[in-house]
Order: sequence, then C-alpha cells, then structure tokens
Amino acid sequence: MKKIIFIAIAFITVTAGFAQSAGKATTLLDEVSSKVESYDNIIIEFKYALENTAENVKHETRGDVSLQGEKYLLNIMGTTRLFDGNKLYTIIPEDEEINISKHDPSEEN
Repeated sequence: MKKIIFIAIAFITVTAGFAQSAGKATTLLDEVSSKVESYDNIIIEFKYALENTAENVKHETRGDVSLQGEKYLLNIMGTTRLFDGNKLYTIIPEDEEINISKHDPSEEN
C-alpha cells in the first residue's frame, strides 16, 4: 500500500513538473514570436542536415532566407525560391530553368 501511495505521489510530482515546464516553454515561445513579428524584415541563416544511418548517408547543406511579411527569398542547395506575394519563382541556375507559379492561398504548402 505504501508503495502505491509513493508511486502515485511521484507520478503527480513529475506530471506537475512537466506541466510547469510546458507553461514556461509556451511563454518563451510567445515572447520570441511577438519579438520576431515586431521586425519589418528578418534574415535567417541555417544548416540543414540529413542523416540516414540505415543507408550510411550524412549530408549537410547551408542556406538562408530573407522574410518581409508574406514575401520571402530562400536560397538552399543551389536553388532560389522567391515569393513576391502573388507568384512563386523557382530559379535553378544549374539547369538554366525558372518556374513561375501563381499563389493559391487555399493551399497550405
């Protein structure tokens, strides 16, 4: 009986700790989100890593994105994607190719 009570108290304590951590994380994310939304534009440099241990593949590439409202300019893996608010331009210099597509706000992609 004492073991069951101890386990129940331990479970409640751990659960309460996770709930407090989640609350702190949500608060932190809200602060970061409001700060980022206050900027007129933002430039983000990033590293993309793909690792498939089953196939022994590890690939890393760097990229950057410039954001201004809904508009963006993304450079990654030799491809440039530009969205001007109406059209999406995909530029692939290696293939000497440019694709232009209309923006469909109903699509989530």
